[in-house]
Amino acid sequence: MLLSIIVPMYESRNTISDLIDDLVKVQNSEIIFVDDGSKDNSISFVKSRVSEFLGKVKVIRNSHRGVSQARNTGIKNASGDYVMFVDSDDSINSQALNEITGRTYNADIICFGTAEGKINISNPENKLLIIQHLLVDGIYKSFLSSPWSKMFKKNMLSDNDIQFALSLQKGEDLAFNIGSLIYSNSLLLEPIVFYTKNKNENSITHKFTYNILDNSVNYSNQIHAYLDLMDLIVIVSDKGKLEYLKKRVMIQSVIDDAFCAAQQGYSFESVQGFIRQYIKQENKYCAIKSCSNRFRFKYIFLHYRLLFHLIRIVKILKNQIASLFMVYLKPKPKTEHSE
Repeated sequence: MLLSIIVPMYESRNTISDLIDDLVKVQNSEIIFVDDGSKDNSISFVKSRVSEFLGKVKVIRNSHRGVSQARNTGIKNASGDYVMFVDSDDSINSQALNEITGRTYNADIICFGTAEGKINISNPENKLLIIQHLLVDGIYKSFLSSPWSKMFKKNMLSDNDIQFALSLQKGEDLAFNIGSLIYSNSLLLEPIVFYTKNKNENSITHKFTYNILDNSVNYSNQIHAYLDLMDLIVIVSDKGKLEYLKKRVMIQSVIDDAFCAAQQGYSFESVQGFIRQYIKQENKYCAIKSCSNRFRFKYIFLHYRLLFHLIRIVKILKNQIASLFMVYLKPKPKTEHSE
């Protein structure tokens, strides 16, 4: 088995060194570094570090279009049987990965972590159950909504044109996983742990700015499209559950992002207008047709207005308290005492 390890990076000069050392030790693999238009010398640094592994390593430069485009470029240039995604500021255990690449797999998706077992997702009800857990809870057993700690069969991705959605800057990982699950027939859970997620606010997954409200609409549309697609290519007996998931995705996405927008400084009027427009748009998906749902959204508006202003008040108080502490901590000037 040949594994293609795709590493998107953006201004990763100071964080990627240890990862390079570990990746080049992984046997039966190719490593694809995709630079997302870094302005530092990340790409020249990586090239210098992997110069003796040119048969094993590819280094590709993109314009600055975000992590999704970088990962898609990696998929396009991958020649392995499986692809894996590793963020440039994270860590991997090369010994554990060598154990993985020394095995033979047939599953369309292999997820690594704490759970173990093979799930027959050619069964529509099993597939729908996993997708429901991911959309509602963000996790199914050890299957997280993120793309890392997983291997995806390359032909399954390429044959079905499964890519990361460029219209999304938030939620693109979950959308990619759901698209992959829809076209997959087998999911294998392996108890091997090889991936360590490191927190870095300057990573490529945090550096791309976007409009929160626009992203919310795009995310909901992408998930709805996948669920509609699943209804076409998979025979799902419980149509009501699909409709429930569409409603749940719409409501959860719009409310979560509305509060996020409040924290980011969007005005109440702009967020309220967004929610109203969003509800009108989603009527075609039967997301808010019943009177009960309309009634519920009236209260959502009321609660949101109260919480919106509460967030603003807390933010103001937080800044004032911080200012008071700064005044208190500021060294007092020395005074001269006359004798």
